[in-house]
Amino acid sequence: MVCGKYGICSGGQCSCPPIYFKPIKDRQPALGCSPITPLSCEASQNHSFVELNDITYFTFSSDLTNTDSETCKQACLKNCSCKAALFRYGWNPSAGECSLLSEIFSMIDNDQEKTHYNSTAYIKVQNLATLK
Repeated sequence: MVCGKYGICSGGQCSCPPIYFKPIKDRQPALGCSPITPLSCEASQNHSFVELNDITYFTFSSDLTNTDSETCKQACLKNCSCKAALFRYGWNPSAGECSLLSEIFSMIDNDQEKTHYNSTAYIKVQNLATLK
């Protein structure tokens, strides 16, 4: 929670994911970020992901195991309440773990030397081009 919703903690600093997100208050990055365009279940065909490499989450509970990143992302797209898919794997990207999040609090840089796994966060966003 140290960087608020959608915030990324990196080297003690808070930031927002690129393009689709803005800080809630520019001068207080620890308050977190908000999506520029809110997710809409009615327009779920227009959802896509912002891919954040080497980002992990403070807690990780596997919803899918022995899976790949594409299956993980598709599972999140099919579930309207899913706001992000976290994918991590050790040496085999086809046999990873997937966690589907309905709420996104602070994310953090993945230090592979400590965690011994690769981690990618896929944050669901509403495509901007589809909205008038």
